[in-house]
Amino acid sequence: MTAATGGWDWHYIAAMVGTLAALLAVYSAILLWAVKALLKRQSDETAAKLLELMERDTSQDDEIDAVRRELNDHKVDVAKNYIRREDALVYFARFEQKVDAIWTFLHERFNGRGS
Repeated sequence: MTAATGGWDWHYIAAMVGTLAALLAVYSAILLWAVKALLKRQSDETAAKLLELMERDTSQDDEIDAVRRELNDHKVDVAKNYIRREDALVYFARFEQKVDAIWTFLHERFNGRGS
């Protein structure tokens, strides 16, 4: 207000509004810069973590493939060993039959006729 006119000094009000608008624009620009900086930092950290996880995933894939190969090798070995064991059992059973046949033959030969 001016003393001479008894009204508002519109130039003074316009200057104040302009100053407040400029301060608000500067404040908004600072906030925008801060938010962009925080988002960039977060994006960089996330990208680094993602890269680390991808590398770990690749190494784990390699380990899983190695375990699968070992498991397949063991499956083959188990099958071979089972067949060998099965063959050994059949061989031992035949051997027992032959020993029993020889024992029976000898028992009958010496005990049956010699008595």
